[in-house]
Amino acid sequence: MKHYDFIIIGAGPAGYTAAIRAAHLKQTVLLCEENLVGGTCLNAGCVPTKALIHASQFFHSISKAEQFGVKLEGSYDLSAMNAYKDETVAKLRTGVESLIKANAIELV
Repeated sequence: MKHYDFIIIGAGPAGYTAAIRAAHLKQTVLLCEENLVGGTCLNAGCVPTKALIHASQFFHSISKAEQFGVKLEGSYDLSAMNAYKDETVAKLRTGVESLIKANAIELV
């Protein structure tokens, strides 16, 4: 059986940062995650919401362009907005996964 100095349950913001810190201190770390690394905020909460808000605010700005003498016909594509959100989340999650791997943290 393999020995670990730390076993951390949950790879959300607290879990993965604790795992990285322990790895920096030359500890062997096992990080356990039932779902996706990054936690609720990254995968289903704050980050996806803010990505959709950003796209919506951009559309709102375009709708006001005519008052500045810019004529645009704006429309939105909800599936493209969701793709933007998914791409943003995936990019950030990949970054977290890379940090975990780069610090030799075992993830299960």
